[in-house]
Amino acid sequence: MPTPMKPSVKNTLNATPRFWVVLFIAFVLVFAPLYLISNNRCNQLKAQEAELLAQKQALSERVLSLKSDLEYARSDAGIEQYARAEGMIMPGEIKYTTSSGADN
Repeated sequence: MPTPMKPSVKNTLNATPRFWVVLFIAFVLVFAPLYLISNNRCNQLKAQEAELLAQKQALSERVLSLKSDLEYARSDAGIEQYARAEGMIMPGEIKYTTSSGADN
């Protein structure tokens, strides 16, 4: 019985230059828009990140301001200022009004 012959191995990369040009163009047509879209999205996210960081900084400053206000409001001076604004007086003081009716 004769032995079967092995099929010859063909060089599969032996394509014409035209094939490679068409493949390259197809690659560019597919991936260039994807790159542009992802790059645009990346820029949008960077702008959003910068905006959020600025908001975070502003809120941090607001928190510090409110903490300072709260600390003053809890102090003796803050309590006295609030009480005087409400028309209260300290023991031993005399409250008087002027002819215009404004309290002093």
